[in-house]
Amino acid sequence: MKEGDIPKSIQSGSILYRDRKELPVVLLSKEWDLQWLTRENPNLEFHITGA
Repeated sequence: MKEGDIPKSIQSGSILYRDRKELPVVLLSKEWDLQWLTRENPNLEFHITGA
């Protein structure tokens, strides 16, 4: 995947949603889920946007 490409799916049991701008969004309930998702998808960068 090239830089700037938007993934259609991720390696996990999580669902990849799209926001109004068609950017990918993953909803997680625990910080542990984010750590696991990051480890399973090393080619992607995740950002926390809410609390």
